[in-house]
Amino acid sequence: MTNFSSFLQRNIKKYPHSTTSDYLKLIYQSEFGPGHLIKSKSSSLNYLIEEIESIKVINDNNVLYEYISNDFIRVNLDIYKKYNLDLCKLNTLFQETSMLIHKDNLSKKLDILESCIGPSEDITAFRSTPVQMHHSEIYKKYYDPHYRLISSNLIDSNFKSLLLDDYLSNLSKKIPNNKIYFIALEGRCCSGKTTITKNIKNASVIHADDFFSNTSEPLDFNRLKNVLLNLEPNKINTYEIFDCMSKNINDAYSFKKTDILKKIVIVEGVYSYHEAIRDIYDEVIYINSSDNQLQRLLNRCNGNSDLYNKFINIWIPREELYFNSFDFIKNASIII
Repeated sequence: MTNFSSFLQRNIKKYPHSTTSDYLKLIYQSEFGPGHLIKSKSSSLNYLIEEIESIKVINDNNVLYEYISNDFIRVNLDIYKKYNLDLCKLNTLFQETSMLIHKDNLSKKLDILESCIGPSEDITAFRSTPVQMHHSEIYKKYYDPHYRLISSNLIDSNFKSLLLDDYLSNLSKKIPNNKIYFIALEGRCCSGKTTITKNIKNASVIHADDFFSNTSEPLDFNRLKNVLLNLEPNKINTYEIFDCMSKNINDAYSFKKTDILKKIVIVEGVYSYHEAIRDIYDEVIYINSSDNQLQRLLNRCNGNSDLYNKFINIWIPREELYFNSFDFIKNASIII
């Protein structure tokens, strides 16, 4: 709930032709989910098929899905159709989402809306009788919305990777071949950053953890910045990295080679968009944290209780201070 304001402001910025009814629709969806739309599994599938078939134009400005809150995403059907993805699976996720219980934060969300766009009679009426709104005609004219509302906890790493790769594919077409375009890929520890970038096709990936610092700073930002500024496009680049597993600081450094460097370079890792190096980047992408972060952390520590306790008591609190210092949800190009 604490970051709903960021999601709302993000929506206001991206869809400037929205009206109050469009914002109230977003709030209703973020609070109650899609349960009001479900009559039967077969009818919702038939309606999904009909709507997919009615889409004639793929909007390359769309992404595969967009967050409207921590709990829900809108899956854009034109991009879903572009990749010929499984409609039965999408309908099943839609059905599962419809069974979720709302969190009763409606009044607070309406307060946030009023602080963003000002009070109105529509908001006042909605407070007393919240009803499902339709998108305004001007919203339909400019954005032609076709989507399904899905719980953010139901999407898997393959779906997240497809969102990123599709976004980068469209972005790559706009970047000159002789330019290196830098993107920071941020997210809390164990949010899946490394997993998502493992099989990426449209960018070269550099790992922020390779630039570990033995000082009070979390990364050696000067060394990272120097490496980034000296990368050469369309070539194999070699740079020095820090091996975090080394027990001897004198032997901790080694060299790493890139593949043929692509024109998009992603630096993935916590602190990759730190203010000490932020001016290097053309944009930032943010991976939203999931409910299974602690389970991922347990798996990473592989039974090492000392390591787990360091994450819980030292590193994660330090990360939280960092993530609270910049509004990634509001300012990221896309949220994964």
